[in-house]
Amino acid sequence: MIYTCKIQKAAVYINSGRKTIAEIKKETGCDIIFNGGLYDVSAFSPCCHLKAKGKSYASDKYAYWGYGWDIKDVSLMSDYTGVLNYIACVCLLRGGKPEKLIVTADLKGERPRTAWGIRKDGTHVFYCTKEHMTPEALQSFMLEQGCESALMLDGGGSAQCIYPTGIIESSRIVHNLVLIWSEKPYIKGIDVSSFQGAIDWEKVRPEIGFTMLRAGYGKNNIDSRFYRNISECNRLKIPCGIYWFSYAYTEKMARAEAAFCLEAVRSYTVAYPICFDFEYDSVENALKNGVSVTKKLASGFVNAFCEEIEAAGYYAMNYTNADFLKRYFDPSTRKYDLWLAAWSESSDLDNPGEGTGIWQYSNAGRIPGITGKVDLNAAYKDYQKVIGNAGLNRPKSDEAQDAIKKLILAGWGDILIDMANKLDRDFS
Repeated sequence: MIYTCKIQKAAVYINSGRKTIAEIKKETGCDIIFNGGLYDVSAFSPCCHLKAKGKSYASDKYAYWGYGWDIKDVSLMSDYTGVLNYIACVCLLRGGKPEKLIVTADLKGERPRTAWGIRKDGTHVFYCTKEHMTPEALQSFMLEQGCESALMLDGGGSAQCIYPTGIIESSRIVHNLVLIWSEKPYIKGIDVSSFQGAIDWEKVRPEIGFTMLRAGYGKNNIDSRFYRNISECNRLKIPCGIYWFSYAYTEKMARAEAAFCLEAVRSYTVAYPICFDFEYDSVENALKNGVSVTKKLASGFVNAFCEEIEAAGYYAMNYTNADFLKRYFDPSTRKYDLWLAAWSESSDLDNPGEGTGIWQYSNAGRIPGITGKVDLNAAYKDYQKVIGNAGLNRPKSDEAQDAIKKLILAGWGDILIDMANKLDRDFS
């Protein structure tokens, strides 16, 4: 049985609990699962070099070419010291050509086989069969599939898989397996703030494709975890975007919030949009200050904030839900991509709704490295590529603007806002 797809994520799974592949698939939520490399049945330990989640499970019995990767960029390598995952067994193809087969007596002959290959266009080829094949026949078969590289994995009674197209079963419990999440029409992400506490970003990294970080709220209140969060994301190369929770009740205040936000991110890499976040608490705060928020006012806040973000060379976005979209935001705000909150554990993530750039589909997610619940998101654009190709999110330097921002950081923000409101001038 053969299955081909492009992948969103891959992982080596160490079966310390001696579970069946059905149990592991249910536990992890992967789309594809198949047996991994050779292992010693009596010792329940690997015979070949193996690495999972950064931990090595290695033996010197065999050492040659294998697949190594962090999250999804799988490639053939012989030195796996710098990757999180690595699996080796028998290299079938390298550089689009047959590799000299290094097989021991227990791998020769005809028996059920499992193989994993990668084509030049990045498509992965997964093959598992109960038909008896020699390593030479398997090598020829994977070459016929157009693979640039290919590995033969454990076979015989270990050959087993669950693909979207079917199942090959075995009663044997194997030591290690490969888990695959196939490429979706979206990129999975999270959004976090100080409410998530101290995050272990090393553990989070393999689970997501991006994160949205709260930089702060209101009049230059920086989120207490923001600088650590963005520093860790930059260090680990986790693409991140930004949101600022608004307490603005004038357009000048919304512009000031944009200035605060831009100052907070100026020394960091921001690969996703900077987002305006105006919610029910924002409306209540305005009312406490004698302002009843209308659709015209709220739309003005969105446009004011996002205009400042775009003027600074960043990609702007608006966060909202269906209720706010109807009650508070007019069509003038639709020129900015929408980050839509619509929580449902049964959401059909293939159909986010018109105009949605990012869908916040759950507020009850669980991610390794984060204690408690976290919001889950799906991005329907590869914003890192879109923004990079457009040359955006590169901080601009302006001496006058820098001087004003220094005053803001020194605590003069309220005075500047009041002056700007009285003079009807934009200070940013």
